[in-house]
Amino acid sequence: ANGRYRYVSEEERRKIHTEKLNQGPGEQTFSYTPRDYGRYQIVITDPKTNARASLFFYASGWGYSPWAMDDPDKIELDLEKEVYKVGDQAQLQIKAPFGGKALVTVERERVYDYWIVDLKENTGVVSIPVKEEYKPNAYLSVHLLRPLQSLEKHAPARAFGTIPLPVDCSSAKLGIKLATAEEIRPHQEIEVKVQVENSGGHAYLTLAAVDEGICQLTDYSVPDPTAFFYGKRSLSLNSYDLYGLLLPEVEGMTTESSPGGDADLLEGVRKQNLNPVSLRRVKPVSLWSGMVSPDKNGNAVIKLKIPQFNGTLRLMAVAFDAHRFGSVERIVMVRDPVVLTPTFPRFVAPNDRFTVPVSIFNGTGKAGEFDLKLMSEGPVTVTNAPQIKINLADREEKVVNFELLAGKGIGKLGFQLQVQGNGETCRMEEELSLRPPVPLTHELKSGSIGQQKPLVFKLDDQWIPGTTDYTLVLSPFPTVEFTGGLQYLLTYPYGCVEQTTSKLFPLLYFDQLLSAVEGGAFKGNADYYISEGIEKIEAMQLRDGSFAYWPGGNSSHEWSSVYTAHFLVEARKAGHSVSDRVYNRMLSYLKTIARSSESNLYRLQSKIYALYVLSLNGTPDLSTMAYWKRYAPENISSYSRAHLAAAYFYTGDRITARAILPESFAVADFSRESGGNFNSSLRSDAIMLSVLADVEPQNPSVYKLVNRITQAAKGGRWGTTQENAFALLALGKILKEKGEGEYQGEVYLGKEKIADFDSTEDFILNDPRLADGKVTVKLAGDGECYYYLKASGLLKRTDVPEHNTGLQVTREYLDRHGKALDVNNIKQGDLIVARITIKPQQKELHNIGIVDLLPAGLEIENPRLESRAGIPWLTEESVKPDYLDIRDDRLILFVSLNEVKTYQFYYALRVVTCGQFILPSIKAECMYSPEVSSFSSSGAIKVVRGE
Repeated sequence: ANGRYRYVSEEERRKIHTEKLNQGPGEQTFSYTPRDYGRYQIVITDPKTNARASLFFYASGWGYSPWAMDDPDKIELDLEKEVYKVGDQAQLQIKAPFGGKALVTVERERVYDYWIVDLKENTGVVSIPVKEEYKPNAYLSVHLLRPLQSLEKHAPARAFGTIPLPVDCSSAKLGIKLATAEEIRPHQEIEVKVQVENSGGHAYLTLAAVDEGICQLTDYSVPDPTAFFYGKRSLSLNSYDLYGLLLPEVEGMTTESSPGGDADLLEGVRKQNLNPVSLRRVKPVSLWSGMVSPDKNGNAVIKLKIPQFNGTLRLMAVAFDAHRFGSVERIVMVRDPVVLTPTFPRFVAPNDRFTVPVSIFNGTGKAGEFDLKLMSEGPVTVTNAPQIKINLADREEKVVNFELLAGKGIGKLGFQLQVQGNGETCRMEEELSLRPPVPLTHELKSGSIGQQKPLVFKLDDQWIPGTTDYTLVLSPFPTVEFTGGLQYLLTYPYGCVEQTTSKLFPLLYFDQLLSAVEGGAFKGNADYYISEGIEKIEAMQLRDGSFAYWPGGNSSHEWSSVYTAHFLVEARKAGHSVSDRVYNRMLSYLKTIARSSESNLYRLQSKIYALYVLSLNGTPDLSTMAYWKRYAPENISSYSRAHLAAAYFYTGDRITARAILPESFAVADFSRESGGNFNSSLRSDAIMLSVLADVEPQNPSVYKLVNRITQAAKGGRWGTTQENAFALLALGKILKEKGEGEYQGEVYLGKEKIADFDSTEDFILNDPRLADGKVTVKLAGDGECYYYLKASGLLKRTDVPEHNTGLQVTREYLDRHGKALDVNNIKQGDLIVARITIKPQQKELHNIGIVDLLPAGLEIENPRLESRAGIPWLTEESVKPDYLDIRDDRLILFVSLNEVKTYQFYYALRVVTCGQFILPSIKAECMYSPEVSSFSSSGAIKVVRGE
């Protein structure tokens, strides 16, 4: 077939023996002795019903038998048992396509034993002694060579086969028994008696108690270490021969044996744009005993403190000794005789009024009067009676409502419910987030100080107490002036691949500034955060080697993928670990981009950037570089010429690199782009400065570029993540040395001196007293000191002015029929719809981030739930989000808009809590053109009880 020889086997079936069995109840037996080698089938038929049963068996030994030849270079191997004990003799039946000399091996990760046997015909049986070291399984392999004198034209000269040899590991199991109460109460200790059988006092065990609901939700089973350590292992030994090269006209087998087995820094920083009051609203029950050593009889008593919980616990025990393992599980019911079930909102804002319904169930076995009390901690007040008496019949349930008012400030609100009656006392605790109605804000200032130019400032009292952070950095390094750019990158709230990379890039080079950012959270931990970030980036790689623009997405952005590759090359050069698989696929992607035929403006910029990264990696694409050197320099942007020059510089060709550089570096003619390659004049300057710092640091344009970049900074930072990342990289190369001269300095609060510093090192002051009055920093000496001042917190004022610059975003609530909702009369239990309307004022607005804070009392409905199906018009959205993030208290989405028209996005909410709530503003901002923004739709809502 297709010009090649192929073996075809045809099975011939012959009836060789017939026998009648006596009909009747019970077992029947018969015997038969095969006369020849081969495969036999026993068929038993009931003549009345025509029911049939059959069984195959083999007759084998040393001789010839007509086995199938569909795969003439493969050996069929069989064992007479499914599993063997140590000391057994395993009978390996060999069914080969021809006779010859066979190498029989016992192997797994190495060769344990081997024998050479002569297979005179095509069948044989080899007895294999089963050894302890074969556990849990080994592999029997047979390599068969046809004798030279019996070679046939177009016939294989060798054959190969392998089969698993399972070894019984039941002796590795430890027996475990658990004994405990079938039902207990919350807030009590559960005593569990554990017995490890036949342990001899040398075993260890652990006990876990986990909410059964969690186990079912995650489909979790009790750990089985025996199955893990003694499970079937793969064949990791490779076998090779040269016969496929010697006899190429025969389609040979694959000579490599197949495996024999069966087949965030960034998260924490991103929370800057989330609710700053973090708490565990749901507290899952997951208890662990730690390591326990039973006594000499294998007995142990373990006590676990059960927290506030009503439900089912799964107890799981795992035990082990030097060679054996065991596990067992048991179910325990946890419940109070009086069950309290409060329904709190997921969060509230200052001055919110809200209702908390509390369900009380009497399971004491008799009727009685119960005293229910609600106690609170933090800025919250119970406005109706905090203590209520209620009569309940046995097995009766009633609901009591408490009215509450949230105070000013932010933080955690604590609640304790207690009920007494019928001789029982039951209690439970809850926490609630008091969320600010406005986001965290920063004020940044930077510059230089001299002997004749002191620093004097007084911070405004505009933030909520307890939310503020004040940092003053004084340094001899000029780069400290741009700590605001580092702060901006590391605390940027979103997480696309470009933004993730921009957060990581400065961590490679600016460790001297890290102590000034986020209260020093990054100081000394840069390597850890870089490793975490690299793992996140690796998880975003797509099959073609590019990187998904959003986590979990399946589409990439070309410039961002090359930019991410640039970071990974720099990170690996700095000694950080990057997966070889990810790295090699990434390099392959860069080569594909560099050699692609399409050459619009954006693609051309990405192609030359890819050539730069490949050359930086030490794997330059010289032929493609030569092509663009010849045809492109006069037709590409200045920063692309700089990238091409740097690509040649990294090959060692400095002459060509300098020849490609532009003669002068005029201000780049780029308006800031929200999409495409995120071009801007500032980023172009930064890229060119970065290249000049490597290729020609004495170029007279260096000073001009440094001046343009530093003059563009506001508060020590620039406009976008791309501008900040490239500006910091460039300035870091130029301004990495200390300033000239020496100095000594003093910090005064009013007339009181609170600190001394000098030019030998950075000085960082994190002190709340910086807001207590006028601060003066004085300098003595001929040196210049650079400063960075950051003040951040939550604003006291909640009436943030609304504005629309470059676009307008609004939010309104509709009923399930699409009609405008009366926000002062929203019914509890209703399903309502939020409509977000976006009106861009220019074309091609990309990467717009929209944050819609919810009022308390509303919860976002899971879009996968069937309740959304009752609103058919909800699918009539005119914009599809690039990325969507749903949280307890807000919805965050990212969109790109191509035309000047009205766009709409809908999502469903459930009304869950009665009360009067602040309605926060919705905000939108273009990530790569932050001057394009909108802030609107604030107010209040009122939720009333449904009919």
